Amino acid sequence: MTQWGELFDTFVDAALTTDVTVGREDILTHLKVGTLVPSRYLYASDSGAANWIQLCEDATYPLHQETVQFWTDQQGREVADLIHERLGRDDVDYVSLGPGAGEKDAGLIGHWLDAGMDLFYYPYDISPMLVSKAVHTVRENVLQTANERLRIKAVLADFYQLNAVRKVFAHRDSPNVVGLFGGLGNLPNERQFLQKLKQEMGKQDILVLEVRLKADEEDDVTELKEGVAALRFDFGALESYLGLSFDPTMMTVKRQPKKSSITDAVTTVVGCKQVKYDGKVFDDAKLLVIHQYSEGSFLGALKKWGFDIIEKWRGEGAERFLVCVARLSDA
Repeated sequence: MTQWGELFDTFVDAALTTDVTVGREDILTHLKVGTLVPSRYLYASDSGAANWIQLCEDATYPLHQETVQFWTDQQGREVADLIHERLGRDDVDYVSLGPGAGEKDAGLIGHWLDAGMDLFYYPYDISPMLVSKAVHTVRENVLQTANERLRIKAVLADFYQLNAVRKVFAHRDSPNVVGLFGGLGNLPNERQFLQKLKQEMGKQDILVLEVRLKADEEDDVTELKEGVAALRFDFGALESYLGLSFDPTMMTVKRQPKKSSITDAVTTVVGCKQVKYDGKVFDDAKLLVIHQYSEGSFLGALKKWGFDIIEKWRGEGAERFLVCVARLSDA
C-alpha cells in the first residue's frame, strides 16, 4: 500500500529552528558577529517557503526552469538509467536533500518507475510546506499504475547538519541514492558538508549532484540582474524572523574571492546594508552565498575528497550547470 507523506516522527524535533524565537536569536547572533545567516532560515518559515516557490515560477530565474527540464527530459532519463544499471537491482531508497517543490524529484522518480523499479522516496527538508509540496508534486506526476512501487516517508529536519541521515539510511537495507540539486553551491563550506555525508554513505550508495558553473570571472548571477524575486527570497530570514520589510534598494550583491572550499569558484554574497532592529544597526548582513564552479576544479575536488565520478552531464540551455553521479572511492 502506497504511503503518501508519512513522517519520520523521530526527526520532527530537528526542525525546531522553525520556532520564531529560536530563529530570531540565532539570526541576531550572526548579524552581531558578521557571519553568514544559516540558509535554513530562508526556507523554514511558511513565508520563506512561499518566496522560494514564487521565485522558481518567476521568469527572471531561468536556471530553475532549465534544470527542471534536464531532469524531466532525456538527459534526466540517462541519469536514471545509469544509476539503475550501476545499482544492479530494482529497489532503491532515494534521499532528496532539499527537494524544493519536488519538480526535479518527480522527473527522476518518474524515469525510475517507468523502468519498473521499486522506490522509497525520502524528501528531506526543514520546511513543512516544501516537504508537503514535494510529496504532492511527486504524487501528481506518478501514473496510477506505478503507485504500488512507490512509498514516501518525509523527513522534517535540517539536512545541512545531517543529524538524521544515518537513521534514514538504516531504515531499509536497499542501496541509497542521495540527490542534492543546487544546494551544495549555497553552503559556506562544501568540503565539510561532503566529508560528513561521506561518513554516512556505504560503498553501494550513489551521490547525485547538480551545481552551477561559471562562464568567466565576470559572469553575474542571472536572477540577481533582473526583477526582485530573487532578492526578496534572499531577504526572507530578516522578514520572517525579525519582522523587517523588504526594500530592494538596501540589498547588496558582492563578488568575494576564495569563499568556496573549491579552487577557482566564483562566489557571490547577497546581503543587506544598514539592518535596523531593536535599536541596533547592523551594517552588513550576509544572507546567502552562491558559488559557481569550473567543471575541472569541481570534479577534481570530489576526487580529492574521496569520490569517484561515474558520469557527468552539462546543461544544454543558456544557464550553465553540471550534473554528476559519484560513488565512494575504493582508496
